[in-house]
Amino acid sequence: MSNRNPRHRIQAVVDWTGVSAATLRSWERRYGLPSPERSASAYRLFSDLDVELIREMRKLVESGVPASEAARRVQQSTVPSLIETEVIDPYAAAQTRLVDAVDAFDAEGIREAVEVALTLGPASTVYERIIRPALVKIGELWEQGRLGVGQEHLASQVIETALRNALRLVQSADATRTIVLAAYAHEQHTLPLYGVGLRFAGWGYRVHVLGARTPPDAVATAVSRLRPDVVGLSITLPVAPADAERLIPAYGESCAGTLWVVGGTQAASVSALVTAAGGLAFTAPDAGSLRAPLERALRLRQGTGSH
Repeated sequence: MSNRNPRHRIQAVVDWTGVSAATLRSWERRYGLPSPERSASAYRLFSDLDVELIREMRKLVESGVPASEAARRVQQSTVPSLIETEVIDPYAAAQTRLVDAVDAFDAEGIREAVEVALTLGPASTVYERIIRPALVKIGELWEQGRLGVGQEHLASQVIETALRNALRLVQSADATRTIVLAAYAHEQHTLPLYGVGLRFAGWGYRVHVLGARTPPDAVATAVSRLRPDVVGLSITLPVAPADAERLIPAYGESCAGTLWVVGGTQAASVSALVTAAGGLAFTAPDAGSLRAPLERALRLRQGTGSH
């Protein structure tokens, strides 16, 4: 039975398998194979099973199989000596791969990790099960001082580009509804907008992302020009009460009768103001559960003749 205890340093694995350290790192970054753990000193540690998988992949590559196909075959192998009966969670592995690439300050590795993740299922599922948890972990590492501001910013830029491209690709030309997504006036984080956008694209919406720090007058212009069915506002940072009392009613006025929803980790802190201004405060952690109340609100507005 293969041992999954990570204990071998990379040089020992190189000696045993004949695969160079550079190739091992490339395979790990590109294909998620092998998937070593990290020691407290950030050294890669490989298990006996990792060594077996590397040997199997090397055999396939040397026989002329492209590395990407070899990795796929090895990962999907049913050979007992390789995978036994243990199930490896591909979402957890992809999440780890993304965080490791950020930790390594590897822009190309981050891009590849996101691209590989997006092959594992619907883009909205990938965001919820891989990218969002990875971002939470990255934030925790930053708070602990284990990641710097540069790494966090690099990760945000690369991931946002990948999500923007994914959103463009998944939107249907036959979309029957439109949503405008924006970040609160003092809000810098735009990644949640793309995560929500992917969800709405899957529900048949045409999605327009206005971006960070969107003031009420910019929302008003978008509503006037785009005539959306819904406006979504994201708040993930603490909001000063005085600002909220001034800005939340202004956002309500900017929507000009269009259904508007406020979500994000700080939505609960302004829910009373949002409700008073005619909006819908969504405080549940799972964006998927927004669909039912949103549909009810849209039907109610249609029944009363509102936009």
